Amino acid sequence: AEKVSSLIQTLFPPKEMSVIVEGTEVEGQYAAVGQEPEADETGGEAVPGFAIYIDTESYTMTEENGVTLIRPINFSPDLPTCGMDIVHLPDITPQQAAEAAKAEIPSDWEISETKNWSMPDSLYFSVRSGWAWDSVCKNIFFIPDGQQGIFQVTIQYFFEAAEGHGPRLGAMLDTFTLIPAD
Repeated sequence: AEKVSSLIQTLFPPKEMSVIVEGTEVEGQYAAVGQEPEADETGGEAVPGFAIYIDTESYTMTEENGVTLIRPINFSPDLPTCGMDIVHLPDITPQQAAEAAKAEIPSDWEISETKNWSMPDSLYFSVRSGWAWDSVCKNIFFIPDGQQGIFQVTIQYFFEAAEGHGPRLGAMLDTFTLIPAD
């Protein structure tokens, strides 16, 4: 992990960014985190990596079972989860992944149509469990990895946190950069 940090931080030095949160411009210090590409020594396919800038004053990154988790630093466990999950899925197209993800959404949730996202060939859709203050809201993105797979990025917050965590997590996602395996 030491090597990962230094490569990503060398290529993506810390920077200051501003985000509009609840109608107010908020400045923050952002540092790049991510996953270094992995070469496959056995002759199989190498795994691409990624870098993403996170607001280090408000969020932290961990990895669990191959999923990168970006979570608020000070967050009550009594509230619904807020944050971003990033997972690499090999051998699947954005369209196939979006269809599979939609099939896992509870049938009583509202699901938007799948749309193109700003990165080339990327897709996303949004879901919401309802209109209550604690209703779960998710934006799920499917970003081609430059090979035969994708990175699936899920931004999640609850309805009342939409104006706070929503723009912060969206600004971080806008910095997502693919690091090719070669």
